[in-house]
Amino acid sequence: MTRKIKINNVDDLIRQYNGGVSTKQIAENLGVSVNTITRAFKERGVDSFRKTKNPINPDTVCEMFNSGKSVNHISKEFQVSRGAINTILRANNIQIRNVKDASVLFTSTLTQEEINRKVANAHIACRGRKATETELIKKAFTIETKGGFNSVYEEILSKNLSDIGINTTPQKAIGMYNIDLATNTKIAVEIFGGNWHSTGSAAARFCKRCKYLFDQGWNLIVIWCDKSFESVSVLCAEYISTIHNAISTDPTIVGQYWMLGCDGQLQATGSLNDDHIPLIVSARSSFRNNT
Repeated sequence: MTRKIKINNVDDLIRQYNGGVSTKQIAENLGVSVNTITRAFKERGVDSFRKTKNPINPDTVCEMFNSGKSVNHISKEFQVSRGAINTILRANNIQIRNVKDASVLFTSTLTQEEINRKVANAHIACRGRKATETELIKKAFTIETKGGFNSVYEEILSKNLSDIGINTTPQKAIGMYNIDLATNTKIAVEIFGGNWHSTGSAAARFCKRCKYLFDQGWNLIVIWCDKSFESVSVLCAEYISTIHNAISTDPTIVGQYWMLGCDGQLQATGSLNDDHIPLIVSARSSFRNNT
């Protein structure tokens, strides 16, 4: 009497069969006979002798995948589930591409015109959509990970601080914001310059940004750079050093705000408890009047 072979996960095999994988292919994958599979299906009331509307040739599937076609594309081509295609690929010892590899391969097949069109469509789709706080926090962390300086002023100030023993992190992520430079004593240093920071939406967001940083337990120093100066004075680094040392001995100093000119002279102050933080435009105007 022939020994009856017990098949596990019959429900999963039925899903593969309904997705388009033949009983022969399923049997070969498991190393059993077709009769074993059909008998297991019959016990579950599944007719395994129906005609397949669109038979799948495993060799064709493998060729399509190796040529760069995605699993999703192939499954639509044969009108079967993606699981059915994945089963065939695994049975033929073909490693299935992850999302990143698939995306890179797909992009490499596009012309520059097609890439430009897809980018334009993506911009249209996102236009008017407000990013969630979670998305902004993730984006800020990615920017910090990439690192680097956004201006020569940041690089000069970072070096000046390093020379006096204060290491900084460029593009430090604080929640959903990135700070130009940050110390380990939670001093956020922003370097402003030009009309962009002092007008329009940037100026309007300034107080909101300050409050956010203060609520996260940080202090803020803003340095205004004027075109009349070639670089940030070492006096700025010395001023920051004074605050850094004060916080090192008294960590309860939180939510304080200082605005400097790039010559290192104090222009304005504020704090978390103030109803109004000095506006950028007024502080910058006073700085100009003093030069």
